[in-house]
Amino acid sequence: MIALITLLGIAGELSRNFTPDDRDLLPRFLRVLRRNFNPSAEQTVGAWFSAAMLLVAGLLLGVIAAAGRATGDRFATHWRTLAAVALFLSYDEAAAFHEQLGDWFARVLPTGGIFLWAWVVPYSIFAGAVLLASIPWLRALPPDTRRGVLLAGVSTSAVPSSWR
Repeated sequence: MIALITLLGIAGELSRNFTPDDRDLLPRFLRVLRRNFNPSAEQTVGAWFSAAMLLVAGLLLGVIAAAGRATGDRFATHWRTLAAVALFLSYDEAAAFHEQLGDWFARVLPTGGIFLWAWVVPYSIFAGAVLLASIPWLRALPPDTRRGVLLAGVSTSAVPSSWR
């Protein structure tokens, strides 16, 4: 699914160079393709897919939290918190909440440079807080699982959702 969304996004972006006449069916189709698979835009198939995957991750993390609570896992609350974070990120991706927050933040503080997208400031602070709160949990994980979780966290936070 990711490969298909990526290929359609690439085709849509490349098609900007190959649309000689808007009266033809192909250029109109490519314009629709660009609009729905644009890797740089909100409310596209890629953003919907990211939101759906975050929703599934949140639900699975909730199941892990419930199982952990039932078995007395000392990190059940942490799993529940991660479930809530994933569910919030799913909502954020679907509703573009970060854009609304960014608009407000840009009015309050000057932005630009690496803070071109103003929502990066509060989300970076939040991500840092989640990372710090996760240190004991991360240390308790088996090494392979810990590496996988850290890699997933870095790739999720470092890559814009529309590129995943």
